[in-house]
Amino acid sequence: MTIPKIKIGDVAQINPRPSRVPQLDEMVSFAGMTDLSAERGCITQSALRPFAEVCKGYTPFHAQDILVAKITPCFENCKIGEASIPTDIGYGSTEFHVIRPLPARLDRRYLLHFLRQARILKTGEKRMTGSAGQRRVPASFLEALEIPLPPLEEQRRIAAILDKASALKQQSLKALAQVERLGIARLEQLLIKNKESLTHRRLEELCATGAPITYGILQPGPDIDEGIPYVRPSEIKNSQIDIKRLKKTSPEIAVKYHKSELKAGDILLTIVGTIGETALIPPELEGGNITQSSARVRIDPSLACPAYIYHFFKSQHALRQISRDRLGVAVERLNLHHVRDMEILCLPMEIQDKFGAEVHSLAQLVSRHSLLAQRTSSLLNSLSNSLFVSGQEP
Repeated sequence: MTIPKIKIGDVAQINPRPSRVPQLDEMVSFAGMTDLSAERGCITQSALRPFAEVCKGYTPFHAQDILVAKITPCFENCKIGEASIPTDIGYGSTEFHVIRPLPARLDRRYLLHFLRQARILKTGEKRMTGSAGQRRVPASFLEALEIPLPPLEEQRRIAAILDKASALKQQSLKALAQVERLGIARLEQLLIKNKESLTHRRLEELCATGAPITYGILQPGPDIDEGIPYVRPSEIKNSQIDIKRLKKTSPEIAVKYHKSELKAGDILLTIVGTIGETALIPPELEGGNITQSSARVRIDPSLACPAYIYHFFKSQHALRQISRDRLGVAVERLNLHHVRDMEILCLPMEIQDKFGAEVHSLAQLVSRHSLLAQRTSSLLNSLSNSLFVSGQEP
């Protein structure tokens, strides 16, 4: 059976008006960009606010609408999910596109999985408009995007298969996060136990000479097969870099940003969009680069243990500073001077080095769980590609 392809705009409303206007004192749900989970594909938390506070300047949506982040790098980070809110009407970031499927034609879970495919994200990225740092996916892209449209029962069957695969991926990521938390918990324990010997240092003071904290390439240009790989926030998930997804820029562009060239052991901190994500640069990315949405931190090992600083970024002390210093509403960011001025609670070097040795064994466990998470992610992508192309269970 040949499955027809239909434009999403013909089977769904794009950025529709709410079905009713709430009373000014009525409580409605409010969700910002950070409340939409790229991993889980839904709003994970929302606040209740009087309608009077959000009636102007925010995007309206209904419960179970599909929200699509329109701005870079949130779109590339797969900030696409279901509006899982407790009220019938919600309001949120101005950087959301809202899609409301016509229930008699299009299943919302089927649409959600279709939009979260890597190939759709890649195509949408190419269709973005605007200047560097403020590029957005236009509503016209979503309206014209063609989706295979089998009968509703088949759509629901496909969505159920992908829901199960997605749940398997979430289990792998949960295990990875649990292992990561062991190292963070150990660091917090050491900070409390040795609080009398703590010293306070600015992060910049602990960096290697000639390697300032900096962001990277502003405009990487077209992807080059044999070029220089660069890391975007969208490739950093659960403290791991998805090397297979990295794009490559030309050596001519990369050389202009030699100050942000990567070395093994460098620490990345995302500073635009989803801020506060961290990752360590593996040996295979030596000589690579980053974009303007991340900060590169290179620690002098004679001044601090890099593994200690990496885990410190995840500590409550660091997270409070990041929360305090974050700027923006639609798209959050950290300025570089906030990163450079971050207060680091430094333990004596012998304790830091001992901690580094302890987490080395944890790193091996993290690596195994990371591999499992990557395999389940590949399984989900493979299933999506197969089901949306053929409409048949593989």
